[in-house]
Amino acid sequence: MQKVRIKDIAAIAGVSPGTVDRVIHNRGNVSDKARQRVLEVMQELNYQPNIIASTLAYNRTFRLAIMTPSPKHDTYWELPYSGITKAWNNVKHYGVMIDEYFYHPLLESSFQARAKQVLHDRPDAVLLAAETEKESLDFIHSCLKKNIQCMLINTLLESPDILGYVGQDSFQSGILAAKLLSNVVQKSDYLMIIHAEEHFEQSRHLIEKESGFRQFLEQHGNQKIEQLVLKNHSEDYIRMELGDFISKHGKPGGIFVSNSRGYLIAQALKELDAHCHLVGFDLIEPNIRLLNEGAILYLINQNAELQGYYALMSIVNKCILKKEVPARHFLPIDIVVPENVSYYLDSMHWLS
Repeated sequence: MQKVRIKDIAAIAGVSPGTVDRVIHNRGNVSDKARQRVLEVMQELNYQPNIIASTLAYNRTFRLAIMTPSPKHDTYWELPYSGITKAWNNVKHYGVMIDEYFYHPLLESSFQARAKQVLHDRPDAVLLAAETEKESLDFIHSCLKKNIQCMLINTLLESPDILGYVGQDSFQSGILAAKLLSNVVQKSDYLMIIHAEEHFEQSRHLIEKESGFRQFLEQHGNQKIEQLVLKNHSEDYIRMELGDFISKHGKPGGIFVSNSRGYLIAQALKELDAHCHLVGFDLIEPNIRLLNEGAILYLINQNAELQGYYALMSIVNKCILKKEVPARHFLPIDIVVPENVSYYLDSMHWLS
């Protein structure tokens, strides 16, 4: 079968070879009508671009910005970054270059400064952790104006301007946490949801988790629910706030910690001699240690490393290989206990 050439597509579509090239490489400056006609001809001829060859021929790199909280300030982000690094090792031969724009998760000014730098540097795409909703949506819209694609990780924001999302269904994970606790507490017990997060009011994924948690209990459990937001992560502060809360409301039957900081709550409960059933998130070392000690009953695994891996691969598949990727890639919601935690830790080795 004769190889289909760019000039063949151009002749059939009635456009210049340069226009076909711009469509293939998503370089813009093409009318919607011309783009649609070129894509139709490419499909009719079953044209498969040789991306590696064309990348070398044009001596072009694909620049990807990684904009997440710094792993130095929040150890949870070591997991997605590990997945990103493993994916990059598999695709860097396509000319993919990574630039890191880590921001401090506790400083709004840090996010704003990094966003400004990304817009100035104008990468081809951004892998974004949208920790705060308003600032992130403003940034995504600004990226669109500069033809910068945005892939979201960990937090789903409803926006027509994003390339896609990879992560967990936060609402469903909140439902799961409620189910787990309702099976081990008495009907007379109250349940507690703790958000150890400074910007909770703008953290869409935490709000969604609480919504799922409350919905399930309203429909099935009827337990009273109390909320506590901790905007400081020091051990003394958490112990004091938790102690005052328990003195006022009594010890809860169970606690749902909505992010990876369950270990801080579990440790404070141990020091207060107020052990209760606790469900938390994420397979970071202190959570695993307290799970094995029995201070944490269940961990919900968000597959954070897979989030990073699939998010980068989705960007490459869409922007370089011109493949379709799902607008939402929800990862499995796993229940981790001491008996299976080693399996989940070992299962990530295949990515290496």
